[in-house]
Amino acid sequence: LFCGSGALGFEALSRGAAHTTFVDASRQAIDAVKHNAGLLSAEAIELHCSKIPDEHLHLSQSHFDIVFLDPPFLQGLIPQAMTWLQQASLVDAETLIYFEVEKRGLQNLESDKIEFYRLKKTKALAYGLLKLIDD
Repeated sequence: LFCGSGALGFEALSRGAAHTTFVDASRQAIDAVKHNAGLLSAEAIELHCSKIPDEHLHLSQSHFDIVFLDPPFLQGLIPQAMTWLQQASLVDAETLIYFEVEKRGLQNLESDKIEFYRLKKTKALAYGLLKLIDD
């Protein structure tokens, strides 16, 4: 989600991912990913120009093993994206969720439903892996 150039998704494909779904609100970003997919001869991809959360967005995948969340900073989009992913049943306690967020936005991720599986911080940002906690 928030795929931008698609670098994380293309890296996943190069490391053996069977399928990658790219979603971004920017038509320009989706067009760039489509162009890059052609240059890289990337197959097994799905592209969606959509703002997250979007209850009308229907993905061909019914579940994801890994999700990459790298939204624009300072907009509080990760909690919204997490809620959408859960409500759409696209993730579960086995799903790894990679995130990048401005350091001060890290507090917005803290919840009794989320486990920080891996967490790193720099001066300006935080990144790592999240897992959902089974109820």
